[in-house]
Formats: sequence, C-alpha cells, structure tokens
Amino acid sequence: MPFPTPDALPWQRTNPFIWRISCAGEHEDRLGHVNNVQYLHWLEEAGWQHITLLGAPWESWRDAGAAMATVRTEVDYRAAAYAGDLLYIGTWLTGGDRLRMTREFQIIRASDSKTLLTAKLDYVCISLTTGKPVRKPPALEQAHQQAMRDAGL
Repeated sequence: MPFPTPDALPWQRTNPFIWRISCAGEHEDRLGHVNNVQYLHWLEEAGWQHITLLGAPWESWRDAGAAMATVRTEVDYRAAAYAGDLLYIGTWLTGGDRLRMTREFQIIRASDSKTLLTAKLDYVCISLTTGKPVRKPPALEQAHQQAMRDAGL
C-alpha cells in the first residue's frame, strides 16, 4: 500500500513546512528505537530548512550579528520510530514578537500516519557578540512574519 502524500497527513495545524527523514540503524539507541537526542537534532535541522526557504539562511543571521537561541523546549514523545521508518517532520512558526519566536513541530510516520512526537520550542534573539537579547534584524523579522501568515496566524 502506498504511503499517503505528506499534505494528506493529519497535521495539527495547516500549511506545515514538511521535511522528510528516513530512519537508519545509526539513529537507534540501545533500546532499539530512534534515540530522543536524534529527534532534537531533526527538529533543529527542520527549523533551519524552513527558515532558509523563507529567505533567512544561517549566513543572513550571522551577517546581521544575531541568532535565535532556544530558551524552552517542550517535547511529547508519543510513539517510537525504528530503522526503515519514513518520517515527515512538519513545522510552523506560531508566535513571537521583536525579540522572541515560537516554533511548533510534529513528526508523523508515513506507514501508518501516526504522530510520534509533538514539540514546542521558544527562542529569543541574541547578539552573537554579547549573547544578550536584541531585536530581530528587519529582514529576518520579515521572514518570521511571512511564516506566521503561511501558518494562518
């Protein structure tokens, strides 16, 4: 039976940015399933893929002397993934202001459309020089606002 298309999956919000992952043995831990640290790595990478698509790749942040630093992470692990599983990671920018940003994630296994993980991460914009909070650079704030519109917010 063919897998559903990513857009047909039961996403918790509309219009996700979707990133595809194929689980491999190297992603598994001693318990024989994908390790929780691997999920966090994938969430970070999906976030970068999304913001890059919106026109704000790492280089633009670096050149502006700012970056979004994680200040809170909430993760609900609902089911395990295993080597051979095809996963879709959906992400949305769902909140924020001139200093902050909130990003939500959902990981769905293609074979059974089961949600394996949901997460919410809060970020604050910091100066790469001082590490102190600063306003998001204008071009990067525009990318954030575009993503919010894309998410219907």
